[in-house]
Amino acid sequence: MFTNLCRSHLRTVGLCIRVQARRNIGCSAVLSQTAEDPIQKLFVQKIREYAEKKKYSVCLLIDIVQN
Repeated sequence: MFTNLCRSHLRTVGLCIRVQARRNIGCSAVLSQTAEDPIQKLFVQKIREYAEKKKYSVCLLIDIVQN
């Protein structure tokens, strides 16, 4: 009974480790790519600009225009 419980627990832990490794590899692959396309470069630049503005923003909304 104890060995079955250990096997079950090890299976669950192994599954969690595999999922995390897959996610980390997927994220790092996307981040390591360089933008070759001009549109993609512009998109990445705008995302970085937004991240900088959001970091220093007091409000939840960024670049809001009030009429």
